Amino acid sequence: MTHYVLGQDGLLLFSLNGTVWFYMFLASIAWTLLGLLAYILAFAFKKALVPLLFLLPQVYNLGTFLANHISVAKFLPVSLSYGLIATSPQMLEQNSLQNILLLLCWNMSFLALAIYRLLQSDVGGGE
Repeated sequence: MTHYVLGQDGLLLFSLNGTVWFYMFLASIAWTLLGLLAYILAFAFKKALVPLLFLLPQVYNLGTFLANHISVAKFLPVSLSYGLIATSPQMLEQNSLQNILLLLCWNMSFLALAIYRLLQSDVGGGE
């Protein structure tokens, strides 16, 4: 909607080049995968606090801070999503396919945990 309104000022949405559309697509993938992971965490732990604590670093830019100080933290979901959002020239140099695949691995691993917990607690596997 913002781009439609900005079209009146000269920024036409459909006149953007392919690179801009590609980076907008990567940012939408990042937010979609983070939102899906937050949903899976809520499903696994049955509490809204867990996804809230998961998404809080995204808001306060804690993922970049951790990735700069701890080398393993660059593989956390929040840091991986920053690699898909084109906020600086350094972010544009990262391998976006690797970040997407690692985010998918996070999603699949927590989905497996959620399904396991569902089968153990709700379906009657654990008493």
